[in-house]
Amino acid sequence: MLRQLHSLPGLIAGLLVTVVAITGAMLALNPLQERLHASVPAAGQMSVADLAGKVAAHYPGVEQIKRTPSGAILVYFSDGDRSGVELIDPETAAALGPYEPPAVMRWMKNLHRSFLLVETGRIATGTTAALMLLLSLSGAFLLAARSGGWRKIFHPVCGTGPQRLHVTLSRIA
Repeated sequence: MLRQLHSLPGLIAGLLVTVVAITGAMLALNPLQERLHASVPAAGQMSVADLAGKVAAHYPGVEQIKRTPSGAILVYFSDGDRSGVELIDPETAAALGPYEPPAVMRWMKNLHRSFLLVETGRIATGTTAALMLLLSLSGAFLLAARSGGWRKIFHPVCGTGPQRLHVTLSRIA
């Protein structure tokens, strides 16, 4: 019973965790990729107060000033019936153009967070995390039973190459 409880969710969760891991790695590398392709002038040694003052002069309805991991400065503003996000030059606070995150990264973030299924996908992502917890616990008990008890859990492993690899990777995990 414990082996079925371990293997069946493992097949399902393995696929979903692979998707989450790959998209998470790509999202983690996004700031580096943005930094390499940034056409934003490098910010000097300006204080935050000076930058806020310059931005407030250009954008009277400023709501937020944000520095992205790539170094770009974004201004979130609303001016009467108009609102938006613009990329600005940090030295002069002049607009460099409207900011729109790349469509690929928005798609990747939605795939990572919710498997492109909005609320249902968020539930599926949470369920996948719970399945991984179940897999970890059932795997630990299976490993202890295979090893001859909890005290021998880190002793050398017998079995075929794939079996030893599975046990070694589970110990690391």
